[in-house]
Amino acid sequence: MMKYVSALAAAAVLTGTGAVSAADLARKAPAAAEYVKVCDAYGAGYFYIPGTETCLRIGGFVRAEFRALTQSRENIALPAVYGWSPRNQRAIATRARVNLTIDARTNTEMGLLRSFVDIWITQNTAQATTETSLRKAFVQFGGLTAGRAQSFFDFFTAGIGVTDSFQLASAAFSEVNLIAYTFGFGNGISASLSLEDAGTSNEPASSLTAGFRRMSGPYGGVKTPDLVANVAIKQAWGSAQIMGVLHDDNGNAAVNESKLGYAVGGGVKVLVPMLGAGDIVGLQAAWGKGALGYVAAGVWTANTPFQDFEFTGGQLLQSTAWSVAGGYNHNWTKTLSSSIGGSYLRYDAPAGSAFADFDQIDLQGSMRWKPVADLSFTAALEYRRIDRAVLPDGDGLVAFFRVQRDF
Repeated sequence: MMKYVSALAAAAVLTGTGAVSAADLARKAPAAAEYVKVCDAYGAGYFYIPGTETCLRIGGFVRAEFRALTQSRENIALPAVYGWSPRNQRAIATRARVNLTIDARTNTEMGLLRSFVDIWITQNTAQATTETSLRKAFVQFGGLTAGRAQSFFDFFTAGIGVTDSFQLASAAFSEVNLIAYTFGFGNGISASLSLEDAGTSNEPASSLTAGFRRMSGPYGGVKTPDLVANVAIKQAWGSAQIMGVLHDDNGNAAVNESKLGYAVGGGVKVLVPMLGAGDIVGLQAAWGKGALGYVAAGVWTANTPFQDFEFTGGQLLQSTAWSVAGGYNHNWTKTLSSSIGGSYLRYDAPAGSAFADFDQIDLQGSMRWKPVADLSFTAALEYRRIDRAVLPDGDGLVAFFRVQRDF
């Protein structure tokens, strides 16, 4: 009898278990969690936006800088953004900067679709408010680039013996609003045409008479965009580019005429592994008439006029300038590297000008230590000398220390 009762109890338990399991099976299973997946098609740091085929990368840096400044004459060489003012010169300056980048890429049947955003948020000495700068914001689709991007004239930029207090003449950092198309011919060879709004260049001052793509002189309103073209090659040994621009020198109401300005340039970057792993040498030269912002990005006018054109004796007269810049980056070890750079600029005012011709020399050197990944300490020294035909000469010196964390 006891065995019979035990068997019935076991059968009841098994029957109940089966009923519960059937009920569980009848319930709808919960939706699978949507996990972020790594996208390795475009390099490290990209991930798929959940539910899409778009790969996204968010990056940037946080930077702190401490500068010591000196110059021989008031406001001749250093920009006001570092705290200089006549009769009231500072000896130190500081900067805190945040950089944020967003890169979204989608592979489509018609080619790569990309959007890119680069934002700088900066607080400098002598700035009453924090400055937010939209450095880049563009869309690329195949060979098309539209939005705010690096000028297609630029080639020799930061990273080869170039720092950013004075900036080497002929080394460009100019972002502008543009629409461009790049034709690829294979084997690393390409050609680009770009329509660029020079009036939107990333100016360090509110006036168009200073900065990288300056429009200085008796300018009227912008009537036409600049037409920029380049031919470039990129190979295992490095890269090279030749470029040119047509620029409208449109005079104001007092001038009541315009002339075509232009500039041409060329540059080369060569990898030199025989000197050190990852070492690179760069060189660029440019010449222009009436489009001097493409010849010398790093001129702070102050008491030194640097104008595309003048209106003298009832005539619109264009200025000319030429420059050459070079630099070398050397890696001593995996964590220690250095760079040197230099440039020479010659500015010739038009005949009959009330302004002075001048020569400008820039020299820069820096040491970088990266003790761990994405952290760097940089010490740099920058020197500028301006020799003017009529007005007094002058020079300036900047020493700075930078701490930067990339992410």
